[in-house]
Amino acid sequence: MAVRRTRVATCDLGQAESALHEFFPDLSLRGAADRSVELRLDAVTVPLITCGRSVFTAAAVSTVDTTGRLAVGSASGADYWAAHRGEPLPTTAAFLYPPGPWRAGWTSLDISAVLLDLPATETFAQQLTGRRFRLVPTGTAPRSAAMLRHWTRVEAWFRRTLLPDPAALGNPLLHRAAFESLACALLETFPTTYAATQPRSDGAGPLPATVRRAVAFIDDNAGRPIGVADVAAAAHLSVRGLQRAFVRELGLTPTQYLRRARLAGARDDLLAADPLAGTTVRAVAARWGFAHPGRFAHDYRAVHGEHPARTLHR
Repeated sequence: MAVRRTRVATCDLGQAESALHEFFPDLSLRGAADRSVELRLDAVTVPLITCGRSVFTAAAVSTVDTTGRLAVGSASGADYWAAHRGEPLPTTAAFLYPPGPWRAGWTSLDISAVLLDLPATETFAQQLTGRRFRLVPTGTAPRSAAMLRHWTRVEAWFRRTLLPDPAALGNPLLHRAAFESLACALLETFPTTYAATQPRSDGAGPLPATVRRAVAFIDDNAGRPIGVADVAAAAHLSVRGLQRAFVRELGLTPTQYLRRARLAGARDDLLAADPLAGTTVRAVAARWGFAHPGRFAHDYRAVHGEHPARTLHR
């Protein structure tokens, strides 16, 4: 999977605009003098996700168009302001960029942003609800302080755990988990049409049969980058219906069952591996979609009763 890292440090206004155009093709900067411009940009792009930070130390006014993406930004700087259709945006905390063009200005700017592909996020939201609808932002401010903290934790996890590790970002399982984690957090934290869309009813099929289909699908595909929405589709249920059925029949959520299936796959690989050949617990964990070795070891021990390193060295 392609992972592209962009690092730019320039004092040239034209180069600054060109660098930013990779992420905001329609961005334009006005009012900045070439001799006073300084841009530092550090961004990572993988399919469906862009995450970056830019520091701009020159007074400017900018026009940005985020059509086709859902973007959340956290900005600070001298005299920073942002507006959409003449209305000010809530820039004191992380905010969802409005659809279409909007304007911002500053004397100096330090902004971090996460951008998700809108069509992919819309498809994911439709899978979560079991309904077809157009995903559109209906506001820009977080829905609550608690949800803002939730978004901040998920973004921090992504930046701290995956961004520094290109191999992890290139792992399809980890990439899928990262996209779904960020998409879920965005949909839950910021106002969009997702919040007003009611999940589809469970349907009339017998629950044990649907659960068996779901379990078989997970067991057969745990090594692939599947998510709960894929499991629900295989079982012919909505995500909410799948969750209720799993809890009722198995005492686990689908996510918990999928995680256990991947822990079981990791155990099989550890038992079959030869540590003298260079196999490591970290490599096996990453192969099964576990980005954090410490958390993997904790969860593995809770399920299998021993540290994964002990399993590897049997």
